Amino acid sequence: MRGNREALGYYVKINRGAWERIQAQNAPRMWTYGVLAVCVLAQLWSFLNMVLPWALWPVPVWLVAQSMLIIATRWDPQFDEVIAAEITSPNPSYWEAG
Repeated sequence: MRGNREALGYYVKINRGAWERIQAQNAPRMWTYGVLAVCVLAQLWSFLNMVLPWALWPVPVWLVAQSMLIIATRWDPQFDEVIAAEITSPNPSYWEAG
């Protein structure tokens, strides 16, 4: 008999990346980096075209957007997949359902 309680036969540790979504800053990685890229580009544009106090507006915008992504991820970890599915194949309305 074996001392540990592994099942006999083939045993592999389950990798968390196989069943959990990859996240960056507690939100889906694609959305986090997308929002960050848009805010960095807006920041660069603002520094070139506005005076300094008005050029800092992308920082609180990024903070609010990232907070909303974190809240949506905690509410539903697959919220972006649900939104994409709703946009690509919306449910028929009550009158079209038949």
